[in-house]
Amino acid sequence: MEKLDKDLVTVFVPTNDALKDMSISCGDAVAKHHIIPAVLCLNAIDNFWFVNTLNNEHVRITRKDGEFTVDGQRVVARDLIASNGVVHIIESVMMPDSGKEK
Repeated sequence: MEKLDKDLVTVFVPTNDALKDMSISCGDAVAKHHIIPAVLCLNAIDNFWFVNTLNNEHVRITRKDGEFTVDGQRVVARDLIASNGVVHIIESVMMPDSGKEK
């Protein structure tokens, strides 16, 4: 993946266990599907939002009973501040629509 030209980003990072269990390689489309070109702290979300990722597809972020999911993947740690944005840890790898079998 080429160097990002964005200053501040939000990254959804799968857990180590999720990455170990992957049966597919993580290409650019999958990696870009985990990055939003802006800072998004999940505590700002009341119900749900759709946000665009770097691969120009959207993910749905949902808040229900104080728990968050991103495209159905449970957020296990959120709003971790990094020098270039924010990181959220999710339970599994998210597949972009372009990578799903039809």
